[in-house]
Amino acid sequence: LWNPIVVITNLVAVPYFALVLFSGLAFLLLGAFHPVLSECLALAAWFLTKGFILLSHLFSSIPYGHFKARPPDRWEWTLYMGMIFLCLLKDYFKLKVNNFVMILLLILNLAVWKGI
Repeated sequence: LWNPIVVITNLVAVPYFALVLFSGLAFLLLGAFHPVLSECLALAAWFLTKGFILLSHLFSSIPYGHFKARPPDRWEWTLYMGMIFLCLLKDYFKLKVNNFVMILLLILNLAVWKGI
């Protein structure tokens, strides 16, 4: 699903989250060299993380900015993992392209019709 709030949120949140990750990485890599540097980097990472949480709450409070989806059923997880397993190991099972496509279509058919 798409709405304008998602685009704005991603344009703001993704670069900000990269900043949060880089501050945490700087703390892990450079914090071991000096105690004061460690303290400054830890506080910066904490402050940026709190800012990201606040930003997430702000964007989630916008009306129609998000929706709740139900968690997948157990059989949906099983079909999904089966498709991933099949895609990763198709060379191991030496499946021809036609057989591979037919098995994937069968799995997708089961997922769509929920006929398990």
